[in-house]
Amino acid sequence: MLIKYKTIDYYQCFQDMFERLLENERLIYEFLLNFDGVQIKEVQEVGQKMYLKNQEAYLALLKDLDNDFIPPMDREDIHDLAHRILGLHQAIQAISSQVYMYRVKDMPRASTSLARESHQIIQDLVGTFKKFQDFGRNDYLKERIGKIYSQLDPWEDRYIHFIHQQFSFREDLDPRKVFGWVEFARAYKKAIDKAKDLVFIMERILLKYH
Repeated sequence: MLIKYKTIDYYQCFQDMFERLLENERLIYEFLLNFDGVQIKEVQEVGQKMYLKNQEAYLALLKDLDNDFIPPMDREDIHDLAHRILGLHQAIQAISSQVYMYRVKDMPRASTSLARESHQIIQDLVGTFKKFQDFGRNDYLKERIGKIYSQLDPWEDRYIHFIHQQFSFREDLDPRKVFGWVEFARAYKKAIDKAKDLVFIMERILLKYH
């Protein structure tokens, strides 16, 4: 088994953190597909509870790591992986917070495309980690990580295109609405940047231990 030891099951801890992160992202994704500005407060509050649980799990993991005489991986790798998972979750939760803060009442059609692509990236990322205990599938794991990188690379261009679309001149342009849309997109970009950081750590661990 990859990361299971005496005081804490590290792998299970990471799995639980990933599951809460994924559930939070799914709530936001489904909310955006069936956009209803009234429901965003509930989505934001439920997501915040999930994030706080992951924050508690992160702190508990660090405490156990300090007391673990011989952890199953380098302490730096365990810490970095947990830290990046929490960072991605925080960035995902910020998406609903931005929509709520700017009182966004509707979303442009292009926002659905951004959300769909991001949703697929997060799903693939979590699914790849679930395979990390399988030592015999090193090439398969490398292929999965390569696929995630290939999804991440064009996302920046789509984000820039989305921003340009929102600032294209229209007589009926509502600045408050546009700023809300732009901040929504920026929040998604921050989440994608955090996903890149997490994939990098996963790749480092794969190359070191598999």
